[in-house]
Amino acid sequence: DFAVVVLNNAVQVHPDPAVTEQTARALNAVDLEEPERRITALSERLGFPAILLTDPMRTTARTKGVFYHGFANTSPGSGHWNALGHQTAGQLIARELCQQNFHKIGN
Repeated sequence: DFAVVVLNNAVQVHPDPAVTEQTARALNAVDLEEPERRITALSERLGFPAILLTDPMRTTARTKGVFYHGFANTSPGSGHWNALGHQTAGQLIARELCQQNFHKIGN
């Protein structure tokens, strides 16, 4: 079976919405969610599942004040996923795959 997972970048899931808005303005980006919308439209048209991580990760980041990007030697909320980002993404992906009843590998 085939599915596409759409990852996020640090600014999309920053715990402070003001940082997201400020960065979008600085980049002159009208829509930071455009990649998700394009992949969703393609998945609907071609009939494959798309797993979107931005919304659930952003919601948790903002309600709990957690950073999914950044490390001890970088600023929080920047760069690659940290351990929490990888863990959360893995859990979200696994939950979606299980809900969609994907076959086990080898079966």
